[in-house]
Parts: sequence; structure tokens; C-alpha cells
Amino acid sequence: MFVRTKAVRYRGTTHQYLQIVQSRREGGRVKQIVVASLGKFSDLKESGSLDGIIRGLVRFSDTLRLVQGHEAGALKVQSDRVWGPVLVFERLWEELGLKDLLQRLGKRRKFGFDFERTCFAIVLQRLLVQGSDLSGSKWVRTVHADGFDAIQLPHFYRALGGLWPCGRSTWRWRTKSTSCAPRSAAARAGSSRSPAYACRRSPRR
Repeated sequence: MFVRTKAVRYRGTTHQYLQIVQSRREGGRVKQIVVASLGKFSDLKESGSLDGIIRGLVRFSDTLRLVQGHEAGALKVQSDRVWGPVLVFERLWEELGLKDLLQRLGKRRKFGFDFERTCFAIVLQRLLVQGSDLSGSKWVRTVHADGFDAIQLPHFYRALGGLWPCGRSTWRWRTKSTSCAPRSAAARAGSSRSPAYACRRSPRR
């Protein structure tokens, strides 16, 4: 249904009437049926009746009630951080067992920060936005997730570096087709972010 104005000419004067109309298909053709005629548009507007009708209809709409409450100052915005993707991907994160696995790994390695939360933040950033670790450390401030407020840039670097030595044990399913070997000090001298291990894919047989 929708609202329309209907022009009616009476004694040389054209009047606009407000109508609620519904479209129906009858015999292969679309036909518009007037559900209700609200009256002359000019009279409704001048008397304030139109605003009263609209306010009465808004009471039955949950969405428009929120908008009306916000405009009236009845609602207060406490946070505008990203939340929806966190709910979806954190559920998958837990169902895949990654949360429990990385928590146990973090306790055993004693990183001094929340290793699991930092790994989740890194993965979530790679899924939602593209950028460096530096931009990721700023991006986490825009996301509503447990533990993200405590994540700092060095945590990104240390979390990524901490995963590499575990390639043969923790991520065995990833190393079936790859071989990892420690990088030399000379190879890592060019960048402080170079991983301690270098992996190459084994040739196909």
C-alpha cells in the first residue's frame, strides 16, 4: 500500500485529496484500489490532522518509533563501533576450536598479552579491511569486541612471530604440503618484521 494525492476538479477549482491505495493484480492487469480517503490535503495540513494521523501510525511501527525517539532525544548513542561481523566470525572462531587452541598456546608461551584476542583481531582485520599491522592496531579501536581495547601495535608483531615456530606442531595440517626452516640472522636483518621461519611448498610428485 502507498499514499497518493488525487486531483478532483469541482466548480472550476482543483482540489487535492489524500488517499491510501493498494495495488492488486486482477486478470493479468494491475489495478489500484482506494483503501481509504483521508480528506482534502489542504484541510488536513492546515488543521494539523495530518501530523496527528502520521504520529498515530508511527505507534505501530517499531522502526519508526526508534527514529522518532532519537529525534526527540529519548535515545542516547553509547557506541558506534563495528559489532555485527564480530558476532558472526567469533562464533565460527569458537566452533573451529581456534579460541581454545590459541588460549592454551598463549598460556604455555607466556607472551604477556592476550595472544588469542590479538590473533582474532588480526584475522578479523584481514577479512574485513585491507591494511598493515599499523593500520590494524588503529582499526581495532573501531570494533566492539572483548579484549580489543588492550591490543597494541607490538602485540600484532609478536603474535604473528609467535605463530611461526609452532608450524610443525600446532599447525600440522598446514605443513603437510610445505616445509619450514629457520631463517638466518642475515636474512632477517633487513626487516624487524621478517618471520623467524621461512616456508616453501613441497614440489608435487
